[in-house]
Amino acid sequence: MSNFLPVGTVLNGKRKYTIESTLHSGGFGNTYLVKGIVMDENIAQEATYTIKEFYFAKYCTRAADGSVTVADASNASRFNAAKADFYTEANILHGLKHEGIVPVNEVFEQNNTVYYVMKHLGNTSLDQYVMERGGMLAEQEALRIIRLVAGALAY
Repeated sequence: MSNFLPVGTVLNGKRKYTIESTLHSGGFGNTYLVKGIVMDENIAQEATYTIKEFYFAKYCTRAADGSVTVADASNASRFNAAKADFYTEANILHGLKHEGIVPVNEVFEQNNTVYYVMKHLGNTSLDQYVMERGGMLAEQEALRIIRLVAGALAY
């Protein structure tokens, strides 16, 4: 079984989110590109989001039903503590409102783990953005980005 949920899986927060693809996996989680339906007055609109899933790869596995389980019961307390920390961090991120911080729309639990939903900003990293511009940025653009990042860190 894969560490990732399969494409087409539906996650249920305040909205239903359908996994379109996987974006990344790290030691503490998986990131997915998802589609969700939002209402604009009474017209349904499809929107794209990024969802981060707590998946402590060192200690857990994925069951056939998509749920996350601890592979060895002796690691259950470590898994549960790390999951609680992830949940706390996600809720802190949800409360942050700054132009340099990606907004977290909601935090929810499903599949014996925690998810948080963020605005999807596209598929280009800062490194890719710089490389597409010949490997360097104009001074004014670099300063604009630095100020934005520094402002978010100060916040």
